[in-house]
Amino acid sequence: MPMFRRLLPVASAAGLTAALCAAVPAPAAAASETPIVVTSGWSAKTGVARVTCPSGTGLVGGGYAVNPTENGFGQVTDFIQGNAPSVSHPNAWAVQSLRGQAKAYAMCVTGAPTPTVVASKWSDPGKVVAATCSGNQKMIGGGYWSQPATNGVGQNMDEITVNAPYEGYPNTWMAGMQSGLALAFAMCVD
Repeated sequence: MPMFRRLLPVASAAGLTAALCAAVPAPAAAASETPIVVTSGWSAKTGVARVTCPSGTGLVGGGYAVNPTENGFGQVTDFIQGNAPSVSHPNAWAVQSLRGQAKAYAMCVTGAPTPTVVASKWSDPGKVVAATCSGNQKMIGGGYWSQPATNGVGQNMDEITVNAPYEGYPNTWMAGMQSGLALAFAMCVD
């Protein structure tokens, strides 16, 4: 497991073209609402699957389904490169598979705010990075995007080692890879 050294400065989410986390809890104001679940279609192989919450609802979490690739021996050689709130598309969840197809799921709550998504910088190989909500914003979840280590034919040889809230650091989400690079994303609301 990578050692936690220092947090990298948080970069603005603007300008990143795609971002891709496990389901996260709803904001406290909307906690009693039952989320509406919306799904994307299947992505093309290696493509980004993205789904946006309907008008009048706010994104509170998401997840994925995957149709992974396998080698000739029936072993899965794929990897979910990202599973997180979308940086480039407000109120949306995005997912991408390294080699296969993915489907994105978004949990949306009526009246919940559209979260701001904050991104870390890319980690060094095998290190952990963190994204922190700014000012008085509160984190309601997060996710990751990665560049996993692969073998000579592009098959995954890596794993996400952490994708979770950072204990002891309020409103901060962390992500890291065993060998590759990672981005962390925090979902923030006022």
